[in-house]
Amino acid sequence: MICLLCGRSRKGSIRCHYYLRKGIKGTDIIHIVTFCFVTFWLGFLILGGTIFLFLPPAVPEFIHLPFSTLQPLGALLLLALGAYFFIILIHKQPLSVRGWVIPVIPARVTLAQMLVSASEWLIGAAVLFVLLPHHPQLTYLHLLSFYFLAHVSGLMSQVPSGLGVFESIVLALVPGDMNPPTVVGALLLYRLIFSLLPLSAAGSLLFIRELRYRRMTV
Repeated sequence: MICLLCGRSRKGSIRCHYYLRKGIKGTDIIHIVTFCFVTFWLGFLILGGTIFLFLPPAVPEFIHLPFSTLQPLGALLLLALGAYFFIILIHKQPLSVRGWVIPVIPARVTLAQMLVSASEWLIGAAVLFVLLPHHPQLTYLHLLSFYFLAHVSGLMSQVPSGLGVFESIVLALVPGDMNPPTVVGALLLYRLIFSLLPLSAAGSLLFIRELRYRRMTV
């Protein structure tokens, strides 16, 4: 049951497995996973909300949205962030939602969460910007605008790592005269850096740890 609460992905289940092995209680595991989840989305709320509101990217035709511009979405994201800060800075009381109690996190911890998450988003976009071929119309801010759109669309698609969805949106929104094979190559390198290399390293470490654990328990 706890593993289901940690997340449907294998990554969440493996993480849950190690937490339980270390003797961490189920409720504490839920708190850890929720903290990581909130950290990830805090960075997106502040950066994505700002980008969508002030530098909204074009919306590809194959993405069916109820609005033609992402500015309303940017406003909603910033409103959600404002509501969260209201709970943290002004309300200062645990919030109960259908039996789930959301504790009050100190403001300095929340700011640290935002800094870490926003840095990850910005570094990811910077890596892709460096890999893409130079184009006078493709600035870092321009890339950053549809980088967020591509990532969120990939997450909402439920496809593992947004594979194909992320690439399709980037291909649709880069300047039209850029060489598509070159852009695809840059996207493949980006996937290698941010997906395959970390997965390979984590898989190797997991294999070694499991071997050691089995030797200790035999």
